[in-house]
Amino acid sequence: STTLQSQVFFNTRLGKGEEILDYSYSYRVDGATVRSATVNYYEGNRRASNASADDALVQSDTHRTTAIGAVAVSNRRSSTFFDIRLGKDEEIADYSYNYRNNGNTVRSVSLNFYEGDLRAHAASTEDALIRTESYNTSSVGEAKVSNRRSATFFNIRFGKGEEIADYFFNYASNGTSVKNTAYSFYGAGQVRAVSAAPDDRLARQDTYRLDHEADSSTLIKSKSYYTGEAGSEILDMSQTFNLLEGVKETTRYYYGDTYLPASSAGDAPLRKTSTFRDITATLRSETFFGGDKDEEKARSAFNYNNIGDRVKSTTLFNYNLSTGVLESSVVYRGLVDWDLSTAATTASTLSAAAGQITVSFTAQQGVFYQVRYRPTLTDPWVNASPVTEGDGGTRTFTEAMRGGTGFYQVIKLAVKRSETIYHGIYEGEELADYTLNYRGDGLTVKNTTYLLYGAGSVPASSADVDDALSRQDTYRGNHVTDASTKLQSQVFFDTRLGKGDEILDYVYNYRANGTDVRSVTVNWYEGGNRASAASAEDALSRTDTHKTTSIGAVAVSNRRSSTFFNTRFGKDEEITDYSFNYKADGQTVRNTTLYYYEQPAGPLVNAQNARSDAALGRQETYRKNKISDQAAKLSSLTYFQTHFGKGEEIADYTFNYRADGFTVRNTAYSLYGVSAARAVNSSDLEAKRSSTTPSPTARGRSRKPPVTITEIASCRLQTQALWTLL
Repeated sequence: STTLQSQVFFNTRLGKGEEILDYSYSYRVDGATVRSATVNYYEGNRRASNASADDALVQSDTHRTTAIGAVAVSNRRSSTFFDIRLGKDEEIADYSYNYRNNGNTVRSVSLNFYEGDLRAHAASTEDALIRTESYNTSSVGEAKVSNRRSATFFNIRFGKGEEIADYFFNYASNGTSVKNTAYSFYGAGQVRAVSAAPDDRLARQDTYRLDHEADSSTLIKSKSYYTGEAGSEILDMSQTFNLLEGVKETTRYYYGDTYLPASSAGDAPLRKTSTFRDITATLRSETFFGGDKDEEKARSAFNYNNIGDRVKSTTLFNYNLSTGVLESSVVYRGLVDWDLSTAATTASTLSAAAGQITVSFTAQQGVFYQVRYRPTLTDPWVNASPVTEGDGGTRTFTEAMRGGTGFYQVIKLAVKRSETIYHGIYEGEELADYTLNYRGDGLTVKNTTYLLYGAGSVPASSADVDDALSRQDTYRGNHVTDASTKLQSQVFFDTRLGKGDEILDYVYNYRANGTDVRSVTVNWYEGGNRASAASAEDALSRTDTHKTTSIGAVAVSNRRSSTFFNTRFGKDEEITDYSFNYKADGQTVRNTTLYYYEQPAGPLVNAQNARSDAALGRQETYRKNKISDQAAKLSSLTYFQTHFGKGEEIADYTFNYRADGFTVRNTAYSLYGVSAARAVNSSDLEAKRSSTTPSPTARGRSRKPPVTITEIASCRLQTQALWTLL
């Protein structure tokens, strides 16, 4: 019942004892499907069929294909080159090339180092491999420290051929600074390489920030757990950590169409990942995959609300069917089927009485709908209701009958939030080109953001896949279809650390004419450093906004505001603490705003005590500098609805105070959408409308929630009479 793992094929034309290894197959876990083919080349760059019995192996190429007859440059994935000075059967692997998807362009170079820190040309055949280093370059002659990207270190106590990978360094773009360190653990006991056997399976990998070998106080960043046989391990679970809270997120991996856990997956491909806050506390996201094993691609992803019971947004990924290249990703509001299906389900009730038409449906949570009408079957549909979101309950749509014969239909909608277009010739080498961000209707483009790469800030179509993101330009409206729309902002990045480690430096905000800079916002990182001096791990500590027209003209005298962040959780986990608005001199604080956050239970807390994913519940604005003067008077209080979670809080109402800081001058309520709903009842797609009530005690009435229809149906209507469901 055991399955085939590999096959090695020999050329036998020279007879027994003179066989020459020609090629080999590596099989998938099912033992039937070829995963890859490796082809050998001998001195003179000859295949086994033309080599002599004394020719040494000079090169082996690995191809992603299922048969030797299908081997081609286009499916070549790597090549290993050997030092042959010691002759046949004494070859020593020297370096290898990893190719881009065209099989011809070298993506990276890996060098081997042996005992005594020797390269292959100086090593003996008995020297064990102690280290491999990967370089971001296109030839072995160009490999140098400045383009070194990673190194893997081996335990060699079992000698040559039995080396066990121990730990791994990932380097910054300078090739010397260690960004993180990863350790491998083996077997049922999850032991380090020094205690593992050569045939023990990989069980876990722990990744630490910075060089944990040199400084054991650096903190854990992530853990990944594996299951399966040695050489065929698959991911079971992974966890990420922040600086203070311990486990930040846990991701579980599921395989096959029935979403089997890794322990039962066998050779099934990855089909779903589920990410939870902490260990399994609250569902945050789910990603669904398609494709064969080892070639899986994300098809769709669900992002959940802050309590994990409703899909807040859906992302669909679209690929070129012939090349496999990612062409676009579209983010929709709420829950959307992968195939954008609007297949009909059974309607609950439809009635007509007293000159009105009424449709009632059982809501589907997180899905958006709209009621449409047309007088005849040949007329175009017109919208009879606003776009509304289901909440799991029953909703009713009622309107005055339009007279005569007509048709009503309730449709399930895919309401776009954003759409990103990618450029790439080869699968896995796509670069984001531009993003369209939509208004609440999902149809009107609010703005267009172009992503620019490399030292020349060129578009994706002209950039190399390894170029770092250097700038983002945002235009009002749909700049792709209307080049006359105006520039809204530009974001500039420091790219000295390379791709993946870009650091936001400053932002230009433009006036309506799209040419004059209105203000410049500058980022400051831990240690009081600008982006040019910050490390990849430094958290954002402050942003300053200046009323000036260029980064070179930034000065204290034109500073207008500063926002300060609590950085105790580290990079990407910063929490807004307080902000200053300055008078014209750029130094005297005009007012201070303090920010307070939700916690699982109890009152709101400040940034120093908030969780990293806490939603903003209240902001307090004081006259003058509240940080240095606790007697500063309260100017206003704004309260937020947080049912959509962090980053999507909705302002509900504001108290504005008189000069004494105690007496409420007035109360302002924010009302949203065509139904003018309070924040607690609004959906995140509705446009904002606000009104101010000049009574210090006014509370106002909570408006009814927006109409929500949650099934699909069509009906034909004659005046005050229901005819039939279509």
